[in-house]
Amino acid sequence: MLGMLLLIGAALILLIRGGSNLAGIIGAEEQVAADAGGDLGAVGLGTGLISILLSIANFVVSLAVLVIGVITAIMGRGRARLGGILAAVIIVLAPILFFIGTFLMGMIGGITGMIDPNVGVTAGALRVILGVDLLRVLFVAAMIGLGGWFARSTAQKNLSA
Repeated sequence: MLGMLLLIGAALILLIRGGSNLAGIIGAEEQVAADAGGDLGAVGLGTGLISILLSIANFVVSLAVLVIGVITAIMGRGRARLGGILAAVIIVLAPILFFIGTFLMGMIGGITGMIDPNVGVTAGALRVILGVDLLRVLFVAAMIGLGGWFARSTAQKNLSA
């Protein structure tokens, strides 16, 4: 049961975080225009509200996956315990990976001229940054899914979790 909950959590995290990045990619032009002092249009307002709602959902689902991962690590044996530890650790590491990735993309963007200190981030640079962040989202969801699969395969053998 816990393994299945981790698998569902991995799917939800992929949908929520991927949806948030997709909303940012769609609203990149509006966001850049608003940052430059322009008016925020309907697309910018919609993508901003969607991003806020998805961020709240991301927090709730991530917290639930963390708790389920810890419970699985405590109750499980063998691969189930490994799966719970993997899910819990990757939830804690996900924000750190986000900040490292954003910092590196900012550095690369500044070096290559995609980010101008006088103008700010261009829509293309924002799309590249969010596209690269989608790779992090896929990695995090895959690791949680792997942890859930470990716990689920152990439960099918009646070894706990």
